[in-house]
Formats: sequence, C-alpha cells, structure tokens
Amino acid sequence: MPRMKLERIKSAFSLTHRNSDRDRIVVAIAVFKLIKAAALIAAGVGLIETIKGRIDLSRFTAVLTPVQIRLASVASFAYAALFLTEGMGLLMRKRWAEWLTIVATASLIPFEIYEIVKEVTALRVGTLIANIAVVLYLIWRIVRR
Repeated sequence: MPRMKLERIKSAFSLTHRNSDRDRIVVAIAVFKLIKAAALIAAGVGLIETIKGRIDLSRFTAVLTPVQIRLASVASFAYAALFLTEGMGLLMRKRWAEWLTIVATASLIPFEIYEIVKEVTALRVGTLIANIAVVLYLIWRIVRR
C-alpha cells in the first residue's frame, strides 16, 4: 500500500514538473497581454487628456479630428479590455481564455500581414512571428489535452 502511494506522488510530481514548463509559457503570454493592456490604457488616457487640452500629443494626433481622437481612445480601451480578459483568464488557467486568445490573436494576423506588405519593419515582422507562435502553442496545448 505505501508503495502505491509513493508511486502516485512521484507520478503527480513528474506531471506537475512537466506542466510547469508549459505553464511558464502561458504565464509569459498572460503577462505580455497584461503589459499590452496597460500600454493601451495609457494611450487611451493620453488621448482623452489631449482632447481636454491637458497634454499636447499634436505630434501624434495632428492629422486626426477630435472625433477620430475620441474613437481612437474608445478603441484603445476596448482592446485593453480584451487583453485584460485574455491575460487574467490565462493566469487563472481558464480554458476559455486559451480559446479567446487563439481567436482574438489569430483574427489580427491578416491585418499584421497587410501592414508588413505595406512596409516591412523588424517590429511588424517580430509581432507577426510572436502572434503566430502564441496561436500555434495554445492550439498545441488544447490538442494535447
């Protein structure tokens, strides 16, 4: 009897150890999503402050009308909400968060490709590669279950 208990403990430890490497990747994806959310919240607040005249972002918003600046601010907050949902869901190890991240990230890949076709930059190519890697990794995780 004690031998079976010891085997179960060893088995559980080895599974936990193997999964911890994969969990670290999910945590890294989640942290990246949360960082993007924070950046988008900062951008949204900056755009609101520009509309109110408290800060000058005219260098970045010179070609935008006040209505377009408001729409950009709303879009920033909306994307931030999506990234917060993805990041927190992944940190809480929710399966729906993996699916949401796959769908949301994969849906943006065509736009990233379009942007690269317009102008190739290292940042755009890196972003595309990272997003493809996230989608493929999460699909692989789900298929392995």
